[in-house]
Amino acid sequence: MKKIIAGIVLLATLVVLFFISTSYVSSVNEKIFNHISKSTDYYEVKDVNFTKNFLDSKGSFKISFNDFYIFTINIDFSNIFFVSNNAKISIINENEDMNDLFTNKEIMKIFVNVKANDKIAINAKVNDINTTKDNKTLLVKNFDINIDLKEEFVKEIQLNLNHFLFEDDYNKMELKNVKIAEFPFENLKLEDIFTPARTGEQKIDIELIDLKDVIVSNLKANAKTLTNTNNEYDGALKFSMDKFSLPSNNLSLDNINMDMKLVNISKKAYDQYLKSDGNIFSLMVLSNQFLQSNPEIFLNDFSFSKEEKKFQAKAQAIIKDNNIKAQANINSELLPSQIIPEFNNFDMYFVDNNGSYTLDFSYDDSNKSDVKAILNGEEFNPNL
Repeated sequence: MKKIIAGIVLLATLVVLFFISTSYVSSVNEKIFNHISKSTDYYEVKDVNFTKNFLDSKGSFKISFNDFYIFTINIDFSNIFFVSNNAKISIINENEDMNDLFTNKEIMKIFVNVKANDKIAINAKVNDINTTKDNKTLLVKNFDINIDLKEEFVKEIQLNLNHFLFEDDYNKMELKNVKIAEFPFENLKLEDIFTPARTGEQKIDIELIDLKDVIVSNLKANAKTLTNTNNEYDGALKFSMDKFSLPSNNLSLDNINMDMKLVNISKKAYDQYLKSDGNIFSLMVLSNQFLQSNPEIFLNDFSFSKEEKKFQAKAQAIIKDNNIKAQANINSELLPSQIIPEFNNFDMYFVDNNGSYTLDFSYDDSNKSDVKAILNGEEFNPNL
């Protein structure tokens, strides 16, 4: 009798837990739908429909890009906690001029998995494209995006692309083995992931970038942006490339490296720059705001080699109360004209040390009536 009662209690407990978990997942699914079915600065959402059931729910809406391109979003939600994917999203093409690209009309599939502790994993996979028309080729292979959320905030974004190619008679853009990851430092909502002004760390790894006139091999980059105690931006950027080529200019550089640190970059100036139209007047205003934040720029390393001869530069600029102090140091086995012939006018600024070339420059305008510019130990006047 006790076993029967225990079994009934256990069964009742499991049923209650099932109802609780199903209700929880259902509420999370509804929150997800409400988040993704909102208009943004980039597209308008219309014809929103959501039907909520006990074990599953369905939603749909249309997104319009400037009333020019329209796509239908269909979503099937499962409210059962232990299923592998709580939501399956299908993006459908509604544009006749894109039918050649997406023969079955479906552009992308998105899978959403609700986990414990308010964690959500999103995987988006673009259907492969391989089409040629009117001497234009478009290839997209193995393109997917993964997003991890905690509650409503993004914790990690990963983009993977095996191969992309667009080519016609005049242009070419090819990317191979692209891996991009971002880790936001501050709360970032899903609908704001396209906002450029945000803090975080970005990691980029691209095997090949081929723009026909520019070819880059094995690009690796790491960038960090954070808000400091002055409510301005601090940043760091490191990148390396195995090879950088300009075929039309017969230029090829190897082992390119850069390491840069930025301090007190005006948040106001940067945010307004993103919204500006780029006219000269607005840029002058932004330049003034940029100087007012007392920025500091450190180029810790910029180096490369050409035909096994090395070039290395370091520099820094510190701006305080509209006063500028800057210095630069270059050690090279190549003159500028040996790197790019059009730079031959800069050869005169380098000192020849038995086959190696150096440049030392410093600038200080703290005393506006006696501005100091020193090049290789001597006062420098560029007008002479």
